[in-house]
Amino acid sequence: KDTIISQYREQGTLAYCGYRTKQFINQMFSNEKESNNDREIPINYSVKALNFITIPSPQGANPQVPDYAYGRKMTGKDAISICYFGECAVSDGDFHVSLNIATMIDCPVMFYRQNNGYAMSMPSE
Repeated sequence: KDTIISQYREQGTLAYCGYRTKQFINQMFSNEKESNNDREIPINYSVKALNFITIPSPQGANPQVPDYAYGRKMTGKDAISICYFGECAVSDGDFHVSLNIATMIDCPVMFYRQNNGYAMSMPSE
């Protein structure tokens, strides 16, 4: 019942939630068996049945994340939303806006930063 707002590197999380190898392949090739009817570009996954929401390819913590979580809270759903993002996103204004909104409207959201050491704007040392 929880929602995942993902970046494009979260195939492991999607597989853990039940997405199968054939579904990954169909999505990657955007063929006729792809579940979103070819509406997504490859590797930008969106699976409504798994509450797995796509994000745009440019990284960022996406300001829509707290809004989505707050909407679920307002409808009485006892669920959280988790947003995955890379370390480069913290140098983007959207990241700070997302945290500020999430705090101001007290929404059930968790921000999960992954540091792979490859951010162009943040040297690993």
